[in-house]
Amino acid sequence: MLEVFKQYVCDECGALIESPSQGLLEWRNKLDSNGKTIATGFRIVHHIVVSPLRGVRPEGCYRYAPDSPDSECRPLSSILPVATPFLMAFLHPGCFHSASRDSCRIKDFNEFADLVRRLTIPYYEEARIYFEEALEDGFNYCDKETVFRETNLQSLIRRYKGKSI
Repeated sequence: MLEVFKQYVCDECGALIESPSQGLLEWRNKLDSNGKTIATGFRIVHHIVVSPLRGVRPEGCYRYAPDSPDSECRPLSSILPVATPFLMAFLHPGCFHSASRDSCRIKDFNEFADLVRRLTIPYYEEARIYFEEALEDGFNYCDKETVFRETNLQSLIRRYKGKSI
């Protein structure tokens, strides 16, 4: 099994990110029709210096140019210790930011929920690899309230590990 909150699967190349220091979270900031900045396209990818795609293309595993004004990236090593407050700031910046008091910055809540789970729920990162296969099999391992419990995710991993990837 992957080391929880230490190893991730790169959203670009599909290879293992061995440690938080080797990974980045990248996303884009776009303006909506009201001029409000909205975050979209959240991805966990290899840092350029360890990217398996570094010799193939100049941007390695990055999809968004790091120097582009509408893209942002943060090292996983700096996000993971403060994952919950970091993620919550996308939903609401807090009372100390009065100019944007009710400015949720999320474009796609399903995409964002997946990112939250990847960064905060043990074993989710690895179990998500097998979700589609489990659904196709009709594997019903728990109800909607307990679907992301550690024991359920571990059970799913044990059942499907080695069948794919």
